[in-house]
Amino acid sequence: FFGGAKATTGMPRKRAEPATPVEDLDDVSDGETGGSAPKRSKSGGRKGPASAPQEYENGVVREVVVENFMNHSHLRVELDPHVNFIVGKNGSGKSAVVLALQAGLGCKAQASGKNTSTHKNYIKHGADSACIKIHIANGGGDPYRPDDFGETVVVEHRIEKVGGGGYYLSRGDGSGRMKVNKGEVSRLCEHFNIKADNPCAVLTQEHAKKFLHGNNNEVTLYDFFLEASNLKDMKEKHQQTLSMIEKAKADVEAAEAKLPTYEEAAAKAKAEYDGAVALKRMDAQLEELNKVAMWACIAEREKRLEAQSAAEAAAEADLRKNTQEHSAARDEFKAQEKALQEAQAEADDLMKQAQDASSSGKALLEAQNKRKKSIKLAQRAATTARDEGQTLEEQITQAKLRLDGYLEDLEKNQQTQRAALERDRLEAEEEVAALQRAIGEKQQALQASKRQHDAAMEGIEASRAEVTDAERRLQQIADDRRGLDRDSFDVSKRLHPQMPELIAAVKKNERSFRSPPIGPLGSYVKMKAGKEEFAKAAEAALGGLRGLSQFVVAEKEDEELLRRLAHGLKPGPPSVPSLSSVLRVFKRPREARFSARRIEVTQRAQNPHLARFDVVLEVINVEDDHAFNAIVDLSQPEARLLIPTEEEAREALHKTRLKFPQGGPTRVQSVVIENGTTYAVDKQGLEERRPWEGQVGNVLCADVSHLKRDLEKQQREAAEELKQCKARLTEAERVKERDVKSEVAGKKEVKTLQKQLSDAKARARQAVEQGEFDPAAQEIEESRSEIASLESSLRVEQEKLAKAQAEVTKLEAALGDRRNETSEVQERFSRLNELINEKSSEVDALTGPVSRAKHGLRKFERAGNEAKAARDAAKKEGARLRDEIDRLLPEVEAAVGERVEDPQQRSEEEIKREIEKLQARQRKQEKKHGGKTLSSLEELARKTQEVSVRKREELDGIKLTTKGTQENFDERYKFWRKSCKAKGKQAALDFNGRLTRKGHAGNLDFNHREEKLSLQVVRNSQDAHAAGTTDARNLSGGERSFTTLAFELSMWEFMETPFRVLDEFDVFMDDTYRKIAVDALLELTSTQQHRQFIFLTPQDMHPFLKGRANPPHVIKMKDVR
Repeated sequence: FFGGAKATTGMPRKRAEPATPVEDLDDVSDGETGGSAPKRSKSGGRKGPASAPQEYENGVVREVVVENFMNHSHLRVELDPHVNFIVGKNGSGKSAVVLALQAGLGCKAQASGKNTSTHKNYIKHGADSACIKIHIANGGGDPYRPDDFGETVVVEHRIEKVGGGGYYLSRGDGSGRMKVNKGEVSRLCEHFNIKADNPCAVLTQEHAKKFLHGNNNEVTLYDFFLEASNLKDMKEKHQQTLSMIEKAKADVEAAEAKLPTYEEAAAKAKAEYDGAVALKRMDAQLEELNKVAMWACIAEREKRLEAQSAAEAAAEADLRKNTQEHSAARDEFKAQEKALQEAQAEADDLMKQAQDASSSGKALLEAQNKRKKSIKLAQRAATTARDEGQTLEEQITQAKLRLDGYLEDLEKNQQTQRAALERDRLEAEEEVAALQRAIGEKQQALQASKRQHDAAMEGIEASRAEVTDAERRLQQIADDRRGLDRDSFDVSKRLHPQMPELIAAVKKNERSFRSPPIGPLGSYVKMKAGKEEFAKAAEAALGGLRGLSQFVVAEKEDEELLRRLAHGLKPGPPSVPSLSSVLRVFKRPREARFSARRIEVTQRAQNPHLARFDVVLEVINVEDDHAFNAIVDLSQPEARLLIPTEEEAREALHKTRLKFPQGGPTRVQSVVIENGTTYAVDKQGLEERRPWEGQVGNVLCADVSHLKRDLEKQQREAAEELKQCKARLTEAERVKERDVKSEVAGKKEVKTLQKQLSDAKARARQAVEQGEFDPAAQEIEESRSEIASLESSLRVEQEKLAKAQAEVTKLEAALGDRRNETSEVQERFSRLNELINEKSSEVDALTGPVSRAKHGLRKFERAGNEAKAARDAAKKEGARLRDEIDRLLPEVEAAVGERVEDPQQRSEEEIKREIEKLQARQRKQEKKHGGKTLSSLEELARKTQEVSVRKREELDGIKLTTKGTQENFDERYKFWRKSCKAKGKQAALDFNGRLTRKGHAGNLDFNHREEKLSLQVVRNSQDAHAAGTTDARNLSGGERSFTTLAFELSMWEFMETPFRVLDEFDVFMDDTYRKIAVDALLELTSTQQHRQFIFLTPQDMHPFLKGRANPPHVIKMKDVR
């Protein structure tokens, strides 16, 4: 962790004591006596030597105690070290626990988000002071002053109306109490990394409202993100560093202004030294000896340098040799690599050519297919023109024959013509009568065909309905299977989707009924152990879903109220009828449970063939007496036998052939087998099979394994039935098409006959008219006109035929060209594929040598690196000696001048002894000058020069430090920006991931340059047309609350505080959102076992926490009075 207390992980977290009720002494008045003092927390004080080590993080809050704080006279809350839910109605004082944590740990009053600037406003009305005590765990790693406070630190904050109050620290048992200032409390919080004033760690109601009411400022959200990710502290330190850099720059400017003063003093001292020349002669000798000594030191280092230079030359020769060999290997590798690249490029080029050829081939094939279609159209047009021409030629021939006949008629006499006309008239009239009879028969056949068509259409509609019903049944079975696969088995939901809401409404309005309704009856009925296989049969015998959904009331007013509640329910899915429309209410007075004697079936008891079977009443348990009586009255389960199979039922009933008494409520009325089929028993003992037609919802099935097997079997049967229905529908549609074609053909025949009838009538009229006058000349003229018109039409059709034939010839020629082009492209594509295979083989052959050459090149590189390392080592040592010589040489030259060789070749000791003798003589000479020696002047000059140089070096050092600080600041600032971006991405992903639990999507849009953050939420991530919003006011209350929770949890991934607090996290949420929110919170807490979480809510958490393997600690606040 970056700065918080250490956490002990790796061991399973030990559960705390069972949930302890909150001790609230508000009910005790000032005048009462006997009230016990609040119990001291078991966690206080130092543990004994045998106690187990603390398994959670230091800084966890063990207990909160307040006195005269807000609406509490005294309140003590013991907290679990991991997960706590504080529940209670509005006004019960839940938020006072959060405000006590903030006020007790030294946070300002503004940190709560309330419009107050002082903690004095939290003092209870009528009291003069308030006290807050917070017990904090201190028994883990890195404790805070363990010798003073032990394993529990108690932070006490006293708030006075008059005066400043104060802070106190003590042990868990109250010993060692000491008064401290607010700074000590801040240091304790900093040690444990407690940030109670950070809304990321402690989200109060007021801070949550800023999110819920959409008043989010982008800068405020970004600041929220910085606080959560501990980046705000880094930002503040960066600002402090920047201020230090600015101050250092100001210091540099001030030092540069003072530097000339020190340089002037040094110059003055040097001038005084230069004026003293009395002792220069001895100084010259002394300097000469110093020169000899210094240059002797230089000569020794030069000898060592020569040895290193020889070693460097040998290493350089080895390196040159390796470089030459490496260069030759590299040239060979480049040549092979170039050949490989060229082969690969050629293969790629061939591949591209093959792709182009493939595209061209596809285009040519498409063009060829289009040509073929055009040829077929042209051929069809030529055929049509040829047929029309032949028809016209036949019509011309017939017209010419008629014309010849007309010309012959002119030669006959008048009497013969009239006789012929009379015969024509009679023949035409007979033809008219025959055609009328034929038309009547055809119309009757068409009417019969129409009736068959209507019947076929009705069959098709029936088949379609069967297919729809089969598909719906198959879907219903699949839905039932999915319902059985779910963990929950809600009887009320199986009765009707709205039934749970009605039950809740009845419970809510229980006092409005004269006597509470009993129902639905299915919720009181359970199958007996070992009788589960008869669940479906028993449910069918009890009336199915409609029978088990009934309610029983005692008064008419209760029935009317119940129906009003059902009518006021929220509408359900459109495909399901509303509960108010199908609700059945049975009114009967309440009485004791019917006795067994009253409902005994005497006939079954007297007959051995029936006695071995159970009746419905013997396989079920009914919990409520009134529900039991109502079921007996409505369904008569004592008179309904349960027999496993149809064969057994037939055998038993045929063997008995009982003679039942007339009437009587106790006779056996029916037999029900496992699949729900019912056999009604008549007076002669025979059965009438009556399949079950109601709805069965598997309400009585607690063990659903056999139901799953039944549903699987039903699903297979329904699928087979659907297949058969579709086959029947296909056959019916085929018959319909055949009938339609037959009807169309019949209508065409009727039209042809009607046309023939018209022609026959026209001929009859013509024969009558021709009997009155001579039409021969007129007919001859009409025939000639008809022949001319037909010949003109024949020429037009012949032109069409020639044009179509020419088009066919042209298209066939073009098609041949396209086929040739296609063949050429295919041959080219084949050749390219062969070349590609050859080039691929060539590339594979070159890949191996290139890899080996590359491996050899690396070997030469390693040898070269070793030679280079040896050379560099010699060079480094030589460079060090050169640097030392270069460093000492200027100093020696500056100190003693040019190089001096000792002609006497004296040793250093000899030179030192001579220098000492000369210095003794020099001191004797200095006494002669009254103590004003050259060395004193020299010392003064040296000191002033040193001061000047030191100031210059200090100035350079400050500049260098400032530069380094600036560079470090730049690096840290870059790292801070990168951290902002990385954590921003992580927060955005986590925010979106938590919204997806409800089918939403979201994004956190970070503008790190301007330090802004905006939220975007899409309500339905699966809807492509779903619109997003960046304004929380566009969301519903539950969506805003869930978005706030998702944003807070995404920030928690960075928080390192030992405890986190959420006040009313589920405000405005419905049960669906609340369950998802609770699951998300508990999932997060399970990943951080060593940290503490405190959640406050006015809602009842029992429905969302029950059934969990490791339930959290729940604290119930007393209701407000």
